[in-house]
Amino acid sequence: MKNSIIFIFIVVVLNSCNFNANIKKENNIRDKEAAESVVGFLYLYTAKKEFDSIPKLMSQDFYKLVAREDLKSYLISKKEKLGDFKDFTLKDWKTTETSGTNPKTEYLLIYDVTYSNGHAEESISLVKENNKVKIFGYNVNLKE
Repeated sequence: MKNSIIFIFIVVVLNSCNFNANIKKENNIRDKEAAESVVGFLYLYTAKKEFDSIPKLMSQDFYKLVAREDLKSYLISKKEKLGDFKDFTLKDWKTTETSGTNPKTEYLLIYDVTYSNGHAEESISLVKENNKVKIFGYNVNLKE
């Protein structure tokens, strides 16, 4: 009887605890490649001036901050200022995959990008959303 009471007490205590058993993995090559694939489509659509194809690459959380129409306007104005897309080179990257009770995967890729009228450093943050990698943030810094 005493052992049963101790067992029940332990079960109650464990059930009342809020476990946050997350495991982090950083800089996984497969995660990097998945993110690079999405960014490859971003630059392909940019090179072809297919700006209407780019919104499908963006995460739903991106659109909580930026209206779809504003994204297209931004891309067109960037093209007018920097000119035609020429080439891009990966400069730096980082991935973080968290598995457990609060799973998520985040990616950051930084590129040197060449346009016909200049160069830019572009930081692209991505997230895994419904098992698909989507762009969450897109930042362009002009290089002088």
